[in-house]
Amino acid sequence: MELKLRFSSETNDILKAQITPKVILDNINWPRDEDIDEETVSLDNHSRIMSYLRQFKETGASDVSKSLLTFWTGWDVLSSNLDVEVIDCALPQASTCFLTLRFELDSKTM
Repeated sequence: MELKLRFSSETNDILKAQITPKVILDNINWPRDEDIDEETVSLDNHSRIMSYLRQFKETGASDVSKSLLTFWTGWDVLSSNLDVEVIDCALPQASTCFLTLRFELDSKTM
């Protein structure tokens, strides 16, 4: 049995129109200083990585925003609970079930 979800064209237009860098930035649950484990990452490094994400999103094109959102959440529909973390990993990671984007601790490209 095949299940198809149907949205009106108006609903599809609204969902697509919402994916802008500003809207994505506004829906990120940014880590607070007290939530940062300083044994894993210093506040300076954490702030640098978060600033990089903000800069990337503010200057990114719409298609890049949609690609990032798809990587982050598993699809291109915006959620109001996007989380971001800095962890000890080799590459950026996404936990789509938990809407969490994880950045590497020591990025040489930033």
